[in-house]
Amino acid sequence: MNGWTGTANLDGAANTDIFNVIFNGTGGTVNITGGTESDTLNVTGTSGVDAIGVSATAITRGSETINYTVATETVAIDALAGR
Repeated sequence: MNGWTGTANLDGAANTDIFNVIFNGTGGTVNITGGTESDTLNVTGTSGVDAIGVSATAITRGSETINYTVATETVAIDALAGR
């Protein structure tokens, strides 16, 4: 996902899934439902300074939110230049 506004709902269902979401500063929400196998969420920040918030079920950057379920086994965040 890149360049979204509004809400996107992604459902992993069965099998192994990889969700790649890129923050871009436009605002929006992505809801991720992991499936029954091993699921990975990769989040990429922007080239600017990012203040990224992380909780057990959400990652935020400004008005952008990524919600994920506990069925998402692996979460990785690359803040790029905002490290």
